[in-house]
Amino acid sequence: MFLSWNCSSFSTSAVTQHNFAAKYENEEKELNPKYVLYNLTDSVTRIYFSLDASELLYVNNTERAEFTANIQMSYCVHPLNFPKLVTDSGCVILSDKKINGKSKILMSSTDMDILKPGNYFIEVTFKDLNKINSSYDLLYLDHESHNSCNNFLLKLDSTENPLFRNYIYKNEKIRIEYYTKQHSKLFVRYYKSTNKLAPPPYSLEKQNDPIAPDSSWWINYTPKESIALEKEGWYTFNTDSFSNKGLTVAKFQEGFPKITIPKQLLYPLRYLTMRDEYKSMDTAVNTKKAVDDFWINNAGSQEHAREVIRIFYNRVASANSLFSTQIEGWKTDRGLIYLVFGPPENVFRTANYETWIYGSTVENNPVTFIFNHKSDSFTDQEFVLERNTEYKLNWITAVDFWRQGNAYNLK
Repeated sequence: MFLSWNCSSFSTSAVTQHNFAAKYENEEKELNPKYVLYNLTDSVTRIYFSLDASELLYVNNTERAEFTANIQMSYCVHPLNFPKLVTDSGCVILSDKKINGKSKILMSSTDMDILKPGNYFIEVTFKDLNKINSSYDLLYLDHESHNSCNNFLLKLDSTENPLFRNYIYKNEKIRIEYYTKQHSKLFVRYYKSTNKLAPPPYSLEKQNDPIAPDSSWWINYTPKESIALEKEGWYTFNTDSFSNKGLTVAKFQEGFPKITIPKQLLYPLRYLTMRDEYKSMDTAVNTKKAVDDFWINNAGSQEHAREVIRIFYNRVASANSLFSTQIEGWKTDRGLIYLVFGPPENVFRTANYETWIYGSTVENNPVTFIFNHKSDSFTDQEFVLERNTEYKLNWITAVDFWRQGNAYNLK
């Protein structure tokens, strides 16, 4: 049983004061809620949230002799251009009774008043009231036009629940709801998967060339009709053929967010290798052997190489889980820094940018990376690194450390 009730209005602290670093650690998070925002009408947005019950503390209720969890989800809505202004706030209290031997995902929702068109960000705090721990997130809401991404609700064909990820697995089919329910067709654009990687942090080369779709077409549409996405890559769905906004859905390689296919094991090594060295591995008859030889030759032994490989590819998988947009997370700017330098010690976010700090903030020379939120991207999770030639020494040091057969952490 999963019960919920609303509580009084709620306001959070300034977004610049919260340290997000715990979310980027390799170990399992204590609380890892997931969220979906859906514009029900031109003035109401629903926030869906879910959580694995195994992350909660269930305590014995002596009166009823049953174990229950108690949770509070609080939210605070701000216009993106006026971050100090609060346009709506509130909270939901949830209670769940434990059923022995059964694992489950808890899910609920609440509605927020969004009375004016525009772009917003939402501070969300999720608390386990029994364990006295919490999770804090910032969500972006597009409430600006009829093709805003949050006007579309993505579901799997097999369930009525929203899909709490922006990608699908092999053989999964999707259904799409559109908030006005007035359209019988959707315009689809398809973009092939790209192996283009984020350039090093010291590179000042231009990156923002517009991306053209590889193909596009109209499909007949009803909220009950399933849609199969056959090819790897990403797809956008719009109600017209002119808008660049809309819903983006990715289809990644089998096994995502982990990587197991030899070619997939090779691709991230481009960050650590010279052009000719990488080309030699890429054209090798046995890609798996070429990758293994790279690690063993640098690490000096199979045993040591095995540990470095574990750390490197665990970071790839973590970056995929944390930072994926329309492309795999390790290919993004945040994924690049995470993979090569390790999880940041301090992470602070405002409505418009995210700051990573390696080294103590009281030291004279901590290394800081700033990622600007890109609002005109395919997704709301793209952050672009402010590159600087001063990062070159840090980059060379890190790559050399990896190439000497050691996992690098910028501390």
